Amino acid sequence: MFNILLSMKKAAIYLAVLMLALFPIFLIEASVRTYAASSGRTDIVATEPVQSKTATAARKVAPAAPKAAPVKPAPRKESIDQLELPEIKEAKKMAQNNLIAHREDMEKEWVALKQREREEAEAKREAEEAEARAREKAREEKASSKSSSKSSSSEGSYDSGSYSQGTDLGRFKLTAYCPCYECSEGWGHMTSSGRTARERHTIATDPRVIPEGTKVMINGQVYVAEDTGGGVKGNHIDIFFEDHGTTDDFGVRYAEVYLAE
Repeated sequence: MFNILLSMKKAAIYLAVLMLALFPIFLIEASVRTYAASSGRTDIVATEPVQSKTATAARKVAPAAPKAAPVKPAPRKESIDQLELPEIKEAKKMAQNNLIAHREDMEKEWVALKQREREEAEAKREAEEAEARAREKAREEKASSKSSSKSSSSEGSYDSGSYSQGTDLGRFKLTAYCPCYECSEGWGHMTSSGRTARERHTIATDPRVIPEGTKVMINGQVYVAEDTGGGVKGNHIDIFFEDHGTTDDFGVRYAEVYLAE
């Protein structure tokens, strides 16, 4: 009898200990179910009833699966076929053709403008050259006409051979010019050498025959080659005077020219 009571006492103690061990687990499961019901979450997996204290300790709780990100609906894309309508294609083609034609027209106008500018510049240059030749021709004709009206004695006196000093450079054609526009074409007293032209001092020569800076004697007067001229070529010397009347009276003459020592 005593042994039976002892066994029952042990069983009661065992049951009490088991209930104390399982009671917290039931509380946790009830809390989880309550939280899941209140939040509406379906990803919480309910735990199975614990069969025993040993099974509960050995069971491994699997980690909760991550919540999948919400899938956004793909943006609606217009079909290329819907955008590329025949009317739109035709309008694009016409616009491109118009742009190309306009660009070609502009290029043609630019080329034509440059061509006109070149032609005008060439015509202007030719007109200036023709005018210069006409002035030179008129000047020579005027000088020749005045020279022919002079007496032979006057020409002979200027072509005197009594001044044969130094090296004889030969017989030269002599003309005259002054600072006026008709003679100097705007250069005035300015010479090609940069010096100021002076009467009875400055002459214009062909630098291939008489180099710049050379002193020569013409009928006893010493001159310095300080200038050049478009019409002064070869054995030709243009003598500078201050007034145009003197140049007209001088006309065209010939004389022996000597190198001044």
